[in-house]
Amino acid sequence: MKMLSVRNPIFLLFVLGITAFSYSCEKTNSCEMDNTGTIIVENTHHSGRLQVHFNKSKVSVNGAGDLSIGPGEMESMDLPAGQHNVKAVLIISTCNNGRCSVSSSGKPEKNVDLAACEKKNLVY
Repeated sequence: MKMLSVRNPIFLLFVLGITAFSYSCEKTNSCEMDNTGTIIVENTHHSGRLQVHFNKSKVSVNGAGDLSIGPGEMESMDLPAGQHNVKAVLIISTCNNGRCSVSSSGKPEKNVDLAACEKKNLVY
């Protein structure tokens, strides 16, 4: 049984170096390629659903938001890098003796400057 011998160790090091370099250059995050970041929104209220709207000039209480977040929950959305306007409305439904009522309260509007692959947390 013959052993494989390397006659030129410099050539072997060169091939290994090129292989390692090519693998390291190929690793690119999808957020870099897509130029997107992530906005994470948390609803800290004990009751009510938080309807979150991104980049909307008008927000309807009856309309569904881009995100609908339950009490104590967190949701995220990937958006293109850049400036984003975030509006939120807390909608609370209460029922008592067969009668139900719905109330809503607008939350402070927030502006977010999002960079590629960046994660921003918003708490309401």
